[in-house]
Amino acid sequence: MNKIKFLLFLSLLLSCYTYAQQPSHFILGEEEFSGINIYDIHEDNQNNYWIATNNGIYKYDCYKIQQINCPEMTSSSVFSFIEDYDHNVYCHNLSGQIFQMNENSCRLYFTIPDSMMTHEISYEFDNLNQLTIATNKLFQVSSNNEITKVFNKKITSAFKIYKDIDSNLVYFSAKNQELLTLKNGVIFDKHLAINELDYPQTTTHGESVIAYVKSTGEVLPELSSNYKSNFPQFKYHNDLSRYYSDNTNFWVSNLSGGIYLLDENLSAQNNYEPLFENEIISILIKDKEGNILLGTFGSGIIIIPNLDIQDIFFENISSKITKLTSSLDGSIFFGNQEGEIYKLSKEKKITILQEKGNQQIEFLEYLPDLNSVVYNGINYNFMKLDPTELIKLINVGSIKDMTKVDANSYLFATNKGVSLFKVQQLINRSKNKIKIKHIISGRSYCIGYNPETKSIYNGTSMGLKIGRQDNTTFFKLFGKSIIAHNILNLDNNLIVTTKDNGVLVFKNDSLIDNWSFETGLLSNNCKIIKEYKGNIYLSTSLGLNVLTKNGKVLYSINKANGLNSNNVVDFEVLDGFLWILTNKGIQKIRLDKIRNANFNPSIKITRISVNEKLIDSTIHVFDYSQKKFIFEISSKSLKYQNDIKYEHQLEGIDIDWVSSPYLENKIEYKSLPPNHYTFKVKAIHKLNESKTIYYSFTIKKPYWERWWFYALVIALFLIATYMVYKVQIKRLRKKTLLENKLSLTQLTALKSQMNPHFIFNSLNSIQDLILKQDRENAYGYISKFALLVRKILNHSDKEFIDIEEEINVLTVYLELEELRFKKDFSFTIEANGISDLEIPPMLIQPFVENALKHGLLHKKGDKVLSIVFSLTNEKLLCEIIDNGIGREKSQEIKSRQNKNHESFSVKSIFNRFEILKDLYGKNVSVTLSDVISNQKIVGTKVTMEIPFKRRF
Repeated sequence: MNKIKFLLFLSLLLSCYTYAQQPSHFILGEEEFSGINIYDIHEDNQNNYWIATNNGIYKYDCYKIQQINCPEMTSSSVFSFIEDYDHNVYCHNLSGQIFQMNENSCRLYFTIPDSMMTHEISYEFDNLNQLTIATNKLFQVSSNNEITKVFNKKITSAFKIYKDIDSNLVYFSAKNQELLTLKNGVIFDKHLAINELDYPQTTTHGESVIAYVKSTGEVLPELSSNYKSNFPQFKYHNDLSRYYSDNTNFWVSNLSGGIYLLDENLSAQNNYEPLFENEIISILIKDKEGNILLGTFGSGIIIIPNLDIQDIFFENISSKITKLTSSLDGSIFFGNQEGEIYKLSKEKKITILQEKGNQQIEFLEYLPDLNSVVYNGINYNFMKLDPTELIKLINVGSIKDMTKVDANSYLFATNKGVSLFKVQQLINRSKNKIKIKHIISGRSYCIGYNPETKSIYNGTSMGLKIGRQDNTTFFKLFGKSIIAHNILNLDNNLIVTTKDNGVLVFKNDSLIDNWSFETGLLSNNCKIIKEYKGNIYLSTSLGLNVLTKNGKVLYSINKANGLNSNNVVDFEVLDGFLWILTNKGIQKIRLDKIRNANFNPSIKITRISVNEKLIDSTIHVFDYSQKKFIFEISSKSLKYQNDIKYEHQLEGIDIDWVSSPYLENKIEYKSLPPNHYTFKVKAIHKLNESKTIYYSFTIKKPYWERWWFYALVIALFLIATYMVYKVQIKRLRKKTLLENKLSLTQLTALKSQMNPHFIFNSLNSIQDLILKQDRENAYGYISKFALLVRKILNHSDKEFIDIEEEINVLTVYLELEELRFKKDFSFTIEANGISDLEIPPMLIQPFVENALKHGLLHKKGDKVLSIVFSLTNEKLLCEIIDNGIGREKSQEIKSRQNKNHESFSVKSIFNRFEILKDLYGKNVSVTLSDVISNQKIVGTKVTMEIPFKRRF
């Protein structure tokens, strides 16, 4: 049986796997540049990145990638960025168009004439900031696009113009074998015996310019400054290969894919194998932050923040790795989601120790006392690494953590509690697997032990418990329990990492220190902690910190340094290398190469929008309706984006500083009330802060809330009150005057109704009845006469009376007149159902009296009078119709009888109507007309439009 196990173990050891590595990196514009060829990349003085492609010009401002539209562009493939001394950026296309970029736009700067066009174009600005172009001629372009030839001979344009250390422009024409140097507008030429077919190219390395032959990599010292070593050739080297420099290392790429890395001594790295071999690398630059940017054909821009961080790829292992540990001989062990356990030896050989299990590896630790690997198996937890046998021992349970008690004992944290294991149990073991007894019950996640106080530190789901086996209590910080992630015993100090409270340091079971974000940690959510050569390595939710034993942060490692993720799952420190496992894979870092730059962020307000419109930052006063403000801020960085955050405050609105992550660089206030404000913002990178910048502005109150408006309103109110008072007084005076006039006309009307002639006639009629002994009619007449007088007197002081009262007065009056006229007079009054109206009194009777006196009195035969009321469209009409002699004959009789007699005249009636019209503002009118029948005048009609009021 042991022989079978031994053969099985050997077969596992012989099942070797391989791994590869390449610099840790991320892709910028993977989606935006998918299928697009990148030809050049340039970083300008404002830390914007310009990208030349076969699809035009793009700009990356460290926040977003946008395409720059240029309507005048006739060919969309653009190349070769340059920058003049005013920091304007230029590029050109295959049509000979040279474009100038400005912010988010570009314009056509110059077009090379057809007579000077070639397939190769090189250009640069000289020390006088004049554009110099090499095609088949070497010429300069003035600001008004005038061309000046600086070299009269024909040239070849395969060589790129470059600036030397003294800012001279240097160009080599292989056709003429002449080296041309241009400075201060003067050309100097020098003959060089270089073969035209060599097609020399240049690259800049530090302060050196290196010219080399494309096909061979041979360096041409005559064209180079301070450099003579030849470049090496590689497997796929050809005349399309290009050499680049990051000022430390050299790189060489070609169109077959991948890029080779050479150190400063031109020694090939990565075992002479290309990096990114599946990508065609078209351009390489090193930016101001030290990032390496590789432009590709169709796959975006590869960003390498740090060459000393390598991504590790294991071939034939598809399952995600979940845990790491290391042994004394320099081997690395790792487990994966499928329960497999692998060993990576110091000789870089990979062997599988355990094939697929029942669960993923969540705990993996090397136990040097037994030369064993401890893991969270279901049936077994120990794997003895004896090269002669495969031994699996002990069933502890689902292990979460372990710690050493003494030379013979270990404590295990499991899903069932805390267990104590003695090494001697394995030495005296039987053939049966050994079961371990739990000394503390309850689910446990991490474990620590203090040998001085004999205390157990037990991290549970309810909090951290400290004490002896039979007496543990919860530790509370500021009255609250803490969740512990990991525990390290360092010089008998127990260092505990927590979920929200950073790192707690205990001595003799008492808290003596607390390391947190305020002391330089990347985050207060701390996880795994380990010690290596006197330093502490601590993983957090935002990367990994390296600290001294006293908690001083030496440096941090996160995405800014090249980690593919800040979420560190596990790590190991071994032989000067840091192996980090994240949710995106394994990375290997040389510790002596990791140092944090002292990065101090800067910040500025790039755009201010008010009510969705951009405004000039010199404007500080706004109308009350301009209340939506958006501040766009910028703290440009490609390397440190994940570490930079903003803090802003709007004095007058925000009580405290408000924090936001890097990409949320638009700060919006949707509806600001009128007030004085100061917007403050700063960028923070770890413990470094930028200067705080300010923008003060005022939103004016609406005019109706300002003091002058109140003063104006009060003044206008007083003026209006005065004017109203004046108008009212004038109106009252006018009304009083009209009322007085109306009273006079009413008095006149009263006089007309009560004139002596009428009274005399009435008394004569009564006397005649009395003489005739007609007591009944005399009594009736007297009663009616009294009633008429009483009503007339009663109505004389009223402005309006009921229409029924007026009709009643008219009826009584006509009945009295009917007695005087005897039997040949009759009258009718038609109200047509009109009621609930009030009309001025004594308005109708004078016209009735005129009809009787001047129309009917002189007529022979039947005398008929009719009064008709009608109400149409809110107009009250009264028609008085008689069958008298007519107006013309009546006037003749009046003239014959007494020229000097002036009875109640129509003029006074019309005066009263005019006064009523002015007083009540209604249409009041009187018209007199003849009644004509068979072309003869047979009577008179008076039509009156009478003002009225409704009683309700």
